[in-house]
Amino acid sequence: TTTNVIPDLATASFEFRFWDQDAESRTLDMIRSIAAHPANSGCQASLKCHHQRPAGSPVEGTDELYAMVQDAAEDLDQQVDKERRGGTSDANFLIAGGVPTLDGMGPAGALDHSSQECILTESLFERVQLTTLLIAKHFRIN
Repeated sequence: TTTNVIPDLATASFEFRFWDQDAESRTLDMIRSIAAHPANSGCQASLKCHHQRPAGSPVEGTDELYAMVQDAAEDLDQQVDKERRGGTSDANFLIAGGVPTLDGMGPAGALDHSSQECILTESLFERVQLTTLLIAKHFRIN
């Protein structure tokens, strides 16, 4: 409520995103230690982790997959940029399983994670074209 006053209750929310598993483990261990041993003996702390995703470092085969996408995009005169999305994607679960995965390949849009979030509808058709050509050129389907 004001400076130099000890509150009855305080909360903090924070978000961490990780590119590699070792950094994630070290950071979470430090946070758990801080919560388990508050500096002030009169304090109690608890920690809740929500929406935890595994780290999302590229795995073997990711560069080859990106090259395939680039090849198909060039044929369609489309621009595809290699992106890293901050480590919070559902793609991280595939990456953790060793599956080459590209994130950010959905439709273009704006105002992510806001009540005004939107997609550019013309980009839906472009992504369908790209995905179809990618599969046709580089993957054999029986």
